[in-house]
Amino acid sequence: MRLLARMGIGFRRGFGRVTPDPFVLAVALSLLVLLAAFVIGDWPALTAQLAQTHGPQVRPDAAAKLGALLDGWAGTGLWKLLSFAMQMVIMLVLGTALAEAPPVRRGITAAATLARGPRSLVAITAFFSIALGLLSWSLSLIGGALLAREAGRLSRDRGWRLHYPILCAAAYTGLMCWHGGLSGTAPLKATNAKDMGEVLGAELAAAVGTISLDDSLFSPLNLVVSGGL
Repeated sequence: MRLLARMGIGFRRGFGRVTPDPFVLAVALSLLVLLAAFVIGDWPALTAQLAQTHGPQVRPDAAAKLGALLDGWAGTGLWKLLSFAMQMVIMLVLGTALAEAPPVRRGITAAATLARGPRSLVAITAFFSIALGLLSWSLSLIGGALLAREAGRLSRDRGWRLHYPILCAAAYTGLMCWHGGLSGTAPLKATNAKDMGEVLGAELAAAVGTISLDDSLFSPLNLVVSGGL
């Protein structure tokens, strides 16, 4: 346990020195994609539009490319995700409300009291996080954190020496397998022809068709993998 703790501290310090803030990383990746589009991007739609308005010999200049990129990002690209983003927000809010409900909170407390030591406390936290993740990723996200907090309080009261970084990691293990559960976005969207068309495009969606839950979430492969986790 001490060796694992020292390794964890070393990894945390190393990544803390070199890993940027998530917002900085998002901005940097956006600028990288913008630069790549200018240098090696292909502009068939913009070229066709300019050919109709200014003649076939006109090629997109930097200003036209920048305008098309901004329109693709903020005009037509970003706002296509509003319905999906609202679905995720609703799932997170409802998952939080469910995890904070008194019966669920009592169940979380009861689950933590099953532990007989710090190792079993970590194992129980991971088990319930994964079980909740197969039901809903938002429930696992919030419920796992609440279980970890209750586990830390129980460990303090009983005088156990608990490695809290490992406990926190166990609380979020449900996020490893949630997409194989009932809230997996891709398996659910694959059951609807309209959603498949929005994701894959009309031509590819017509060739692939829809995929039932029996062939995805409830397939033997997914059940074995999710059960193994």
